[in-house]
Parts: sequence; C-alpha cells; structure tokens
Amino acid sequence: MQGTQITTRASFRSQPVASWPTQTRFKPREPVRRTYCRAPAVAAPADDFGQEDNHAARTFTPTLLTVDEACRMLRISRPKLYEYINSRQLRTVRFGSRRLVPLPAIRALVDQLSDREAL
Repeated sequence: MQGTQITTRASFRSQPVASWPTQTRFKPREPVRRTYCRAPAVAAPADDFGQEDNHAARTFTPTLLTVDEACRMLRISRPKLYEYINSRQLRTVRFGSRRLVPLPAIRALVDQLSDREAL
C-alpha cells in the first residue's frame, strides 16, 4: 500500500440525481398523537351507581397514609413520628418495605395525646 494515496471527496447536490434509486423502504415517521386518560382513583360506591358523575364534588380520603403524609397531617417531624411508632403509641402496617399508617391509628394517637394533656 505504499505509494497509494487515498483521497475522499464530498460532493453535495441540491437536487437528487434521477439515476439514483429512490428509497421506499424507510419513510419519514409521522408524529404520534398520544391520548392520556386517567381512571378515577377509587371506584364509585354502590349507592352512587347510575348517578351522574361529579368529580369536583367527590372527595377521596385514603385509609392508609405514607409516613410523609402522616407527618404532614400531624405537623410533626419524621423522627418524632418514628418515636411514636417505636414506643407503640402509633400502630402501622407494613407492605414489603413500605410502612403505612392507618387513619384510625392517627386519630387514636391524637385522642391519646389530648387525654394526656387534659390530666
């Protein structure tokens, strides 16, 4: 390969050459229109069946709260909430690695703390 010199030359044409085969296999993609719709978080109760849906009037109250939601509801810090959990003043439920706090347990803790303050 000594003495052989390889040169490349790029040429740009504004119009395609008529002798070139046209590409029919890969066509430009058309934009995809996506429609997202969300299902309601909770199915309507049986007594609401057949009635007109009014999403603005319907409220959803979860029965199990995450630790962060329970902290926000009680307006306390995470360490304080875990202190109540470890002292067994607040009952929790474990789903795998998730710890959830039942809403009645939060109400029971508030009642217990308010009774202690009343004494």
